[in-house]
Amino acid sequence: MANPIRWTQKMIDEYINKGYWEETTLYDLWDKNARNMSNKEAVVDSNSRLTWAEAKQWIDRLALGFLELGFKRDDMVVIQVPNSVEHVLLRVACEKAGLLYLPALRNLRHVEMEHILRKSEAVGVVIPFEYRGFNYYQMIKELSPKLPSLQHIFVLGDKVPPGTISIKEIINRPLEKDYSNDYLKKFGLKATETSFVLHTSGTTGLPKFVEYAACHRIWQWKMNAKFLGLTSHDVFGLITPHCGGIAFPAFFGAPLVGAKVAILQSTDIEDAFRLIEKEGVSIACLVPTQLAMMTEHPRAGHYDLSSLRFWWCTGGPLPPDVGAKAEAVLGGRV
Repeated sequence: MANPIRWTQKMIDEYINKGYWEETTLYDLWDKNARNMSNKEAVVDSNSRLTWAEAKQWIDRLALGFLELGFKRDDMVVIQVPNSVEHVLLRVACEKAGLLYLPALRNLRHVEMEHILRKSEAVGVVIPFEYRGFNYYQMIKELSPKLPSLQHIFVLGDKVPPGTISIKEIINRPLEKDYSNDYLKKFGLKATETSFVLHTSGTTGLPKFVEYAACHRIWQWKMNAKFLGLTSHDVFGLITPHCGGIAFPAFFGAPLVGAKVAILQSTDIEDAFRLIEKEGVSIACLVPTQLAMMTEHPRAGHYDLSSLRFWWCTGGPLPPDVGAKAEAVLGGRV
């Protein structure tokens, strides 16, 4: 399944020979940053702050944990968790363990999740036990009899029901001490292989799937980094849900230049302002609706947003007047 369907080997060879694509993987970028800026903050949310070295340890331990559980190359792991440090790192850990990663919107319920888990032949799923009054564990438990491929249910947080696996417990085990430093290199997916899959919104029926290879997105963000003048001093603010192209700047742009990712874990507009002010966000990633709400918010002028350089706004049409007003009221370029 890791062999891309959209690109033939001839196309891949051509893009590499022309210098568009490289063999660098996403986990290569995280490893490099852990070596070169180990004590610099890499990713933060309201509960956690991890340096590049700490993030690499988290990634390596989870990748090793997956392998110890018997995951095979190209097995699919579906992630349905809220915005968090863990969500960002799960994507890298899967690639490093040779697994495919599919993030699912957290508001999907039984019908959509059964379709996604069954069609993707997911071997594992990562969920919170409960979030915003909805019991994700109960949903997966009810769906499990219909999902012959599903073998492992991973749970974020401290409430871990019997029969599930705690992500926290895996991360707290010093698994790296039992393996050589280069052990994971033989398992990781190549940059030109499919490493993650996104689902569509399902507006015309059940969600469909779109495959991606790391080389494609890393090249895109090399170009964007040049255009935007990105450096390790930038801070990417993930204000939007992580399950789509809106999060690509943080997933690919930030590790490419060694920039920090700051994650908003609520949907409150003032919390977004506070995140920008506190973390010094310079690249804010969000959807047009969020930008419009921020522009119209009565307390927009009460926060220091001077760190902002760009609003990365995608996921839907942005009315020109909203973009112009955002630049006038909030600052930064849209």
